[in-house]
Amino acid sequence: MDNYYDPALAVTYGQFVDVAYQMYGSDPANPTPAPPAALPSGYRFIAWVQMKDFIIESNDWSFYGLIAQSPTDANKFILAIRGTSDLTEWWDDLTSMGLVPWEAFGNVGYGFDRIYQTLRIIDYAPPRAPGAEAIARSQETIGTFAHQVAATVQRHGIAITPPSEPRAETRASEPTHVIEVTGHSLGSALATLYVAENAAAGLVRTPLICTFASPRVGDPTFATTFNQLGLTSWASSTN
Repeated sequence: MDNYYDPALAVTYGQFVDVAYQMYGSDPANPTPAPPAALPSGYRFIAWVQMKDFIIESNDWSFYGLIAQSPTDANKFILAIRGTSDLTEWWDDLTSMGLVPWEAFGNVGYGFDRIYQTLRIIDYAPPRAPGAEAIARSQETIGTFAHQVAATVQRHGIAITPPSEPRAETRASEPTHVIEVTGHSLGSALATLYVAENAAAGLVRTPLICTFASPRVGDPTFATTFNQLGLTSWASSTN
């Protein structure tokens, strides 16, 4: 993807984050709110993103974002993560001023790291017949959040068999699925940490991250290392 900034596309990413806010606002106590009737650009809802508060420890999960699949390319996805919405989440956010190590990336905000470690994916399968129930499957046992995202997009995408040519083995090991990432406020920090973890593990191609009103995620070493990933990063300071 080219590095130029596309305002219209950035608006579309913002619309995905807005959908996440709307889903949460429609049923704040429900960690799997009803999938939206429609998503921007005809995308299809495929998964919920959930988190657990760590300041007031409980067994309750909160809805925090979504994964959607392109209608024109089955191997293209968008991950959208909302920001802080209630007092408990604000307290979680405020603890992010202290720094903790992030492997191979320097140091990141303590609270951002703690919240990120709780993130999980709940995979969505729509009802197979009228009157049937949708199926929601936790991907938590697969591993870290980045590994859960990778498993989810691989399940919904299409496996690509490389051509039988020299170096086909190399191409076979390269990620064939693409996920673009967006977030607002605290969600921007979590989106940034996802991109860092995913890049370090080489799981899914993330050619672009678009953040809105992002706090400072980590120290200068983190920022430098992140900037060396070679992806397109758009950042808006507006709320």
